[in-house]
Amino acid sequence: MRWLRRAQSCVLLLVALTLGAACAPSPAAPASPLPGGITPNEAAPRPSEAAEGRPRVAVRSAYTSESASELTLQVAHEADTFAKYGLDVTVERIAGGSPKVVAAMLAGDVDIAQIGGPVVADARVAGADLVYTTANIPVLALSLYAIPAVTRMEDLRGNAIAITRAGTVTDFGARTALTHYGLRPEVDVGIVQTGGLVEGLATVQAGNAVATLLGPPYDIIARQQGLHELLDLPSLGVEFLLNGLAVQREYLTRNEDVLMRFMRGYLEAIARIKEDKAFAKQVLGKYTDTTDDAALESGYEAFGQRYLARVPYPTAAQLQTVIDFVAERDPSARDLQPESLFDDRFVRALDQEGFIDRLYR
Repeated sequence: MRWLRRAQSCVLLLVALTLGAACAPSPAAPASPLPGGITPNEAAPRPSEAAEGRPRVAVRSAYTSESASELTLQVAHEADTFAKYGLDVTVERIAGGSPKVVAAMLAGDVDIAQIGGPVVADARVAGADLVYTTANIPVLALSLYAIPAVTRMEDLRGNAIAITRAGTVTDFGARTALTHYGLRPEVDVGIVQTGGLVEGLATVQAGNAVATLLGPPYDIIARQQGLHELLDLPSLGVEFLLNGLAVQREYLTRNEDVLMRFMRGYLEAIARIKEDKAFAKQVLGKYTDTTDDAALESGYEAFGQRYLARVPYPTAAQLQTVIDFVAERDPSARDLQPESLFDDRFVRALDQEGFIDRLYR
């Protein structure tokens, strides 16, 4: 319950201070604890020898948040699905969002990142060459939660909705939802930047917005505070790469065999999530630091079943949506070709080989 109580306390504190102070902890230093109270050194498997006496290949991976959308890499680590393919994979959380992870990757500190949204397109515009190799969450898995008086999208007119920051997935979700219903962002409906999901809830409670964008398990807190789901954004049918694996193209070119082995362990983790609910919820509870079963059920149903792709192909349609969003801020992004932002050869090869089907037998 600590995670849930901590988030609730943040909302109450932020409301009391009228958003005058930040509640979330500062980005962790390299030696700070990861979710579940373990340090990066404790979280990472130690170098070991493969059965034939050769050392495993070291791979450094990272993810960004405590969200349930990060479950795949966490389960792969906890179940040690990479070891059987001769890999010694470290898994680290880097706080501060996907741009921080990309910075670590470009600095040579991370090999493979579980990230999503516009960050790869942003990096390409800035001169870096990153590609997605999977899209394990290929939809805009967010919902718009509103106060009781707002019962339809038209009721948002003349009011404001809360997002985390401009250029983020929540910003894209807000603008997509409003436009779909004929409402003009920042003209008919205001958009308030709050800095985080908890802060968005606090903004609504303080009366400075009437709705906010959330993903599981924060929907549990929203309902407890009397909000209701106004719109399930996946129902709009928008293809969007919310979370997947990304690498530098140079690393991909030099380490195709390693990436193929990593992909086998990663796909095995997806199957373990879908086939072993109890274990997946146990891992989710560890990394979100909660035993609240309602929160765990919400997170698992969304990111262990409903939105988690069994065969996580990245597609041109997913990346075109990302490009269009980035181009609204930086017109030079319109020159990007969606096919240049992903490489599905590893998923495709294992799918055609029958490896994925065998995981579910």
